[in-house]
Amino acid sequence: MTISTAVTDKIKTLNDLQTRCNLYQAEYGNFFTEWLENLPQLNETEKAGVAPIKQRYDYHRADGLLIEGTVNLLIVSPLLEVAGFLDTPFKIRSPYGMELELEDPEETIRSFIDTLVIQEKFGILVV
Repeated sequence: MTISTAVTDKIKTLNDLQTRCNLYQAEYGNFFTEWLENLPQLNETEKAGVAPIKQRYDYHRADGLLIEGTVNLLIVSPLLEVAGFLDTPFKIRSPYGMELELEDPEETIRSFIDTLVIQEKFGILVV
């Protein structure tokens, strides 16, 4: 018998997510090479915008208590701002009513898209 559970009941911290999904922080910048090919380099303004976001993330993550709202406030929103995804021509759909499922043999965990940034056929998804 499969049990259905809300994601917020099972995954309360980033550490919980990392443990449950076998995720870990990459130490090197070449872990996703397919996303690095033919991309423009960040300019100094963009680098300056990203640096404090990473610093905040590292600082708050040290406690292991980063919940969804905190991640959105400290990391997602500032990154979308630095990248220019909060302005024309992009549109924000948040929260988006699409149900996602993370399944294992004994349990289904359900969640929703927190933020969806769209522009025609381009999209950024934050779960």
